Amino acid sequence: MSTSLGGGSTAREYHPTCDTGLVPCSGTWNTGPVIKGQDIVLLVHLLAAAPEWTVRDLADDLGLGVGPIHRSLGRLAEACLYDAHRKRVVRSAAAEFLLHGLRYVFPAQPRGEVRGRPAAWAASPLRELLADDHPLPPVWPASDGAVRGLALEPLHVSALRAAQADRVTGERLALLDALRAGDARVRGLAAEHLQVSLDAPARGSA
Repeated sequence: MSTSLGGGSTAREYHPTCDTGLVPCSGTWNTGPVIKGQDIVLLVHLLAAAPEWTVRDLADDLGLGVGPIHRSLGRLAEACLYDAHRKRVVRSAAAEFLLHGLRYVFPAQPRGEVRGRPAAWAASPLRELLADDHPLPPVWPASDGAVRGLALEPLHVSALRAAQADRVTGERLALLDALRAGDARVRGLAAEHLQVSLDAPARGSA
């Protein structure tokens, strides 16, 4: 079953079953949370956020209200991707889902020509390797965009603001788009770069 997400991509319902031993999780295939695009943007943003963040900080960074941030954190916790007690992402679970599951829950395909901002393999860090292979680059539709290319819907409209606010977040979102919309070669390179990025020490870690 698919769920339409206003202002972003369309997701297939994801109902996790979790028994990691790390995070109490009540999700099941029958009653678990439906992960939304904004949840994934928040997850990626949290992976790069300073450890002393507040919900208000997250809301300001993504251009969302405090209420939607709280609800996203709740869904991420139910999905075993976020530890609400420790206020941190469960990095091993997040990496597994982003690398191997995201493209099945949030598939994407570049479509008609629009003006926008470079996305996926047309953005850093893959553009130096792959941009020349695709004459019409994938772009996030944006009225202020400087590039004409094929429209690729972001995970959520907040992705544009998150990418502008933080370079690491922007690169990771671009790699996720490459996993969602790329061919086998693109996906392989994106997965390799994303794994390296996720393996890097988190900000504020010892």
